[in-house]
Amino acid sequence: MIDPGELTIDNVLFAGYVFTGSLFNIVALFISTFYQHSLKQSSPQAGFVVAVVFSFVYIALLFFGSPRTSLVEIISFISVIGYGISSTYSVLMLFITMRSIRK
Repeated sequence: MIDPGELTIDNVLFAGYVFTGSLFNIVALFISTFYQHSLKQSSPQAGFVVAVVFSFVYIALLFFGSPRTSLVEIISFISVIGYGISSTYSVLMLFITMRSIRK
């Protein structure tokens, strides 16, 4: 795993990767909100918010966490896994919702 608290090219690139994924989750949240308000269709929103929060927690720990502290490593691992699971699940549910809409 990447050492937290160090400003290396690996940390910057991985933080950019996670941040880009959180931006995609924000766009998907806007799409989901549009489906809910305009089409009166139930669509997932909480998972996108959870994914964005987990990604920001991970990025904060990546740059400001104490290096090699087991608590920081555990929280970082949980936040990356939570980010991936909630993002994947929410995008799949939004895709299924978008396919099932019939006017």
